[in-house]
Amino acid sequence: PAGTLAEALRVLAPGGRLLAVTPCLSHIKARLAGRRWKYFTPPWHLHFFTTRSLRTLLSRIGFEVLACSCLNHRAHVRVLARKPSNAGS
Repeated sequence: PAGTLAEALRVLAPGGRLLAVTPCLSHIKARLAGRRWKYFTPPWHLHFFTTRSLRTLLSRIGFEVLACSCLNHRAHVRVLARKPSNAGS
């Protein structure tokens, strides 16, 4: 995922935004189900994130994270990030 997100940052125009939604590993449904959680289904999902880990990854790559939260009804984490305006294209 880091390589894909880095490529997204590279091709975005300065100020461009990224919206991503992925299963949330810290959601209560994931914690209760453990390995039986419906999203543990390779090859569809190979990497899992919490709000903290996704925010950290995007920040390390160079995104400015605008919002990051767990969608309680769907057990997903949603993140909105942007390429800083002062970043090269």
